[in-house]
Amino acid sequence: MIVELIEKESLNQLKFPKFYPELSPDKKILLLEKLKKAVVIGNSDKVKCSIVFNDSEGLKQINTTIWEYDEEFISLKSGMTLNLKYIEDIIL
Repeated sequence: MIVELIEKESLNQLKFPKFYPELSPDKKILLLEKLKKAVVIGNSDKVKCSIVFNDSEGLKQINTTIWEYDEEFISLKSGMTLNLKYIEDIIL
């Protein structure tokens, strides 16, 4: 599995597939648990995490702080968001 490490500032320039399979319920629960931990350590301890996700070209990774999340999106610094369905893993 080849993952391209990119700067979070380039996230807005990526293209994402219009139609992408929804997450399985088990995977969504696991990601939401990791997101909860990532938000706590990001906001309190200023610790970054790695987000591995798919765009139209393949797997990408960014290292950043996750500010908040909901059932569909995560919010990053500078108002950037990423749809949860594209996320493969959150590495704390």
